[in-house]
Amino acid sequence: MLWVTILVLALYGIVRIGNVEKKKRLILVMWIAGILLSIGFGWWLFLYHFIVLIPPLTLLASFGFFQLLDRLSSQRRTIHQISRRLIVYLLIPFLLIEFLFFYIHAYCDTGIIPSLIGTEKINREELYSRFKVQELPINDFSFSDDYRLSRYLQNHTNEKEKIFIWGWESLVYFLSERQPASRYIFIYPLIQNNLDMRKNAQRIFWEELHEKKPRYFIVAKNDQNPIDEMGSEKRLSLFPELGEFLRSQYVKENETERFMIYRRVK
Repeated sequence: MLWVTILVLALYGIVRIGNVEKKKRLILVMWIAGILLSIGFGWWLFLYHFIVLIPPLTLLASFGFFQLLDRLSSQRRTIHQISRRLIVYLLIPFLLIEFLFFYIHAYCDTGIIPSLIGTEKINREELYSRFKVQELPINDFSFSDDYRLSRYLQNHTNEKEKIFIWGWESLVYFLSERQPASRYIFIYPLIQNNLDMRKNAQRIFWEELHEKKPRYFIVAKNDQNPIDEMGSEKRLSLFPELGEFLRSQYVKENETERFMIYRRVK
């Protein structure tokens, strides 16, 4: 409802701004047009792409808000009184309540706030385990699963040994403090639709894979996402040479709900 109100006021602001404010209106309109143009050139469309529209829309909404007050009131003093009261008594409390309810409540659930203020002492493993996958139609990420895998790799490799994640979980490299065996820290370049670019990426990938010889090769499971609805595990079946490479030089050491863990034996 809040965003609908902002959008309506912004449209009203575009229509009702006087001649004196035309230059300011044009700048904001061109700002919004530039954002929409850049979004339109994207390959995929996600809701977070529209976050950058909030600043210009908010400015236009403020113009529309005061123009609307000007039409509803005949006295300038009354306009300022009404606007001040609306901001102080409605807008600011609403934003504070939204912040307290959605953000502080969420962080308290994970134990971050209690641990910071000293009311609850927990270790890193317990804290990270509280980050759960949201109930979404496609659950393609779990921080706690990535962290557990990272700990496993830390305990079974040394700092000089390389690893490779066949999937989208590049965070594992950071959490495990282990270097990737390939420049492709997620698999999109290896599965993209552009045939020439895909073949070139696969050629480079094979060269790096044979040169770096990763100690562990991890295949992600159940990670279907808007970019790859097939999922990493099924994608692997489309590369028989990679499957043969794993069977000949690796052994499956462990398997979880989200990962298959292969260890190099040759």
